[in-house]
Amino acid sequence: MMSPEMIQRVLISSGWEENRISQEIIVPCLNQYSLRYGFKLVDIKFTGGTSELGNDIEYYENFGPDMLRFYTGIQVKKGNLGQSETTALVIQGAQAFDKTITDTSNGQSYRINRWIVVTTGEISPQAKEYIIQQLKRYAKPIH
Repeated sequence: MMSPEMIQRVLISSGWEENRISQEIIVPCLNQYSLRYGFKLVDIKFTGGTSELGNDIEYYENFGPDMLRFYTGIQVKKGNLGQSETTALVIQGAQAFDKTITDTSNGQSYRINRWIVVTTGEISPQAKEYIIQQLKRYAKPIH
């Protein structure tokens, strides 16, 4: 079995772009996790590309007796994230929180409840703090 550090090195040196990492690594891992835990994550889909609006991947979870939908958006980045990348990430985060997600099964509209930034590298503490500070107006978790 590969350690997270070994996987990180392979992904950084692979030459794969973010969309391929999303589609061939992260989405299958989320599907496997969901299968293992009783289909906990629902409607996992790749939404990246030119019209992603801040999310490369989206899914939802059902909570409580009323089966409340809790949507998560994931933004995938390759390499280390520092101060120079934060402006673009803040814009993508704002787009993700403002984006409407329509459920085709019932026609209802939802917005994400949580936004996750996934990277093959490291996120500097300053970059992380800046992103969280700039997006705190949405009062939603950012991981």
